[in-house]
Formats: sequence, structure tokens, C-alpha cells
Amino acid sequence: MAFMLGAVLAIALLVVAGMRFFENHLAPATYLSDVRAENLELRKELAKIRLELEVELATRGELERQVATLNEQLKQVGDELAFLKSAGARRPEK
Repeated sequence: MAFMLGAVLAIALLVVAGMRFFENHLAPATYLSDVRAENLELRKELAKIRLELEVELATRGELERQVATLNEQLKQVGDELAFLKSAGARRPEK
């Protein structure tokens, strides 16, 4: 009976030791693997977002250049219109 109790106690001790070993040595490896996989996915997402930002900034710059050009054209047309109106108002009547 004492031998049986000792054997059960030894098995229980081995099970606890095995669980501790798993927690301390194998579980961190799987956790590390999961963290590395998540890190890789986050890096891919970051690269995608950076590319989208570069496209957005380039588009914005081009639109700002177009607005500046159109504003200059609008100013020229306004000047021409003002000139034509003033020339029409000064036209001698017949």
C-alpha cells in the first residue's frame, strides 16, 4: 500500500513537473511564434497604409497645382472681362 501511494505521488509529481516544463519552455515558443506572425501581419498592413498615404499626398499635391493653375486662369479671365466691360462703357455713342 505504501508503495502504491509512493508511486501515485511520484506520478503526480512528474505530471506537475511536466506541466511546469511545458509552461516554461514550450508555451513561450508558441506565444513567440504567434507574436511574430502578428508582427508580420502588422508590418504588411503598415506598408500598405504607407503606400496609400504616399498616393494620397501625391494626389493632393497635383490637385493643389491644378487649383493654382485654375485660379490664375480665372484671374486672367476676370481681368479680360473687366477690360471688356470698361471698354464697352467708354465706347462713344453713334
